Amino acid sequence: MPDAGKCTFLFLADMHEGNIWTAAVGEIKGEMTSPWLGIPPGHGVRRLRFGEFCRFEQCRIAEIRCLYDILVQSPLRIFEFVGKRRMNTVF
Repeated sequence: MPDAGKCTFLFLADMHEGNIWTAAVGEIKGEMTSPWLGIPPGHGVRRLRFGEFCRFEQCRIAEIRCLYDILVQSPLRIFEFVGKRRMNTVF
């Protein structure tokens, strides 16, 4: 995504088993100009939600774990039916 920007909504830090861990949640915003992971480029700004976790040792990042919510951007729309399905069940 050219001209992408990262916006962090929540940032936490704490000690665990002698290491400092940080956690951040937010979104990356930008315009897609070419397909990415089977997701076609769209018009306007796309948002990609993320979660990242970092472990520090001696004031340096020793490990990073990232999660990206690509299912929302997927052309398959796997979870689109949630909340839109009509229930025809009589109780």
